[in-house]
Amino acid sequence: MKILGGNQVVFYPLKSGSYEIQLADCLEQLEEYMDEFQIYPGSFVRHNLFVKITDWVMFSKLKPKLEHMAKRRFPLPMLINFIAAAPVHGLIALESTHVQSTQWNCLFKEEPYGACQHMKQGKTEVVMGSVKVNNSAEIFKNTEKAFETIDLLLSKCGMGFQHIVKQWNYMERMLEEDLGLQRYQIFNDLRTRFYDDDFVGIGYPASTEIGTTHGGVIIEFFAVKNREKLTRPVDNPLQRAPHEYSAEVLPEKGAFSKALPTTPKVERAQYLTLNKLAMVFVSSTAALVGERVISVGNVKEQTDYIIEIFKKMLTVQHLKNSGIEPMSPGRHSLLKAYVKQAADFEKVEQIIVSNFSNLPVLMIQADLPRKEMLVELETEMLF
Repeated sequence: MKILGGNQVVFYPLKSGSYEIQLADCLEQLEEYMDEFQIYPGSFVRHNLFVKITDWVMFSKLKPKLEHMAKRRFPLPMLINFIAAAPVHGLIALESTHVQSTQWNCLFKEEPYGACQHMKQGKTEVVMGSVKVNNSAEIFKNTEKAFETIDLLLSKCGMGFQHIVKQWNYMERMLEEDLGLQRYQIFNDLRTRFYDDDFVGIGYPASTEIGTTHGGVIIEFFAVKNREKLTRPVDNPLQRAPHEYSAEVLPEKGAFSKALPTTPKVERAQYLTLNKLAMVFVSSTAALVGERVISVGNVKEQTDYIIEIFKKMLTVQHLKNSGIEPMSPGRHSLLKAYVKQAADFEKVEQIIVSNFSNLPVLMIQADLPRKEMLVELETEMLF
């Protein structure tokens, strides 16, 4: 991760063949990257494996095998996430995150359903963690256990929910129903309950919310000690903040009988300063005006519009209007594209290539929070 002195890199297989052959190829590309930039293997703190999965038997068979392959070439404990979402190229994509190992003292901490890297540098402390819960077919039980585990992990690091700056939420069968309630709405209602009033005055985390084919609930999180002194939420000038959505765009029923459905507790972006660097974490963004999806049925127009949003949102002038003084001109350090239909991969990829060069890009097929959304883009910008 750039703000931690490292990077996030993405590799797609250059070879055809089995899952094992394609992952081995991605890992070979990663080793070449490490050799080229002289990166110590112990600098890596996380691997995300995005895998094309067609059924539960395949998921349960491949998960332990591929996780072991990804882990065995690295000497220190790592976060390994196996995410059932098909990549744009091949059967598997590898996203790897490393930090500057000479700067950070990393402590790996575990609970039964998750783990985290607790990183310290002088008085600065950050936590990168993930939890994975697939105990039940019911998203309520999986989500509840996931947030309980996040709470335990953060407590081990002397932190709480209020320290989370960015969150990535992966939900199996996101838009389907459990007992007459939308699964994503159940997730939102439980998140609201766990967050309580922890974020008053500092803004909610930036967040990504996508659906997967299998795997229950997976939540990744990035937290910073004393974030109220280091972060500031950034609004999108063209869109309403998700936590301010009206009842018109929410399901009719929530998870708790006496309460209306709650809004997604998400900011459009969070600005973070750390060790003389600054970064804007932008939430996964859809083509909305206010809170309504536009260009329904047209993936090209939706993608173009999202990129225009980024251009307006990440200008120095808009950040100054948000009370932020950027340290330097900004540059994108990462882009992720979540595409509803694999048939739209080529159109979205062409637009991204024409707008962003020399940038790690992760593109996967995934369910999105509303049926009319065909694509969402997420970015990080370093200042």
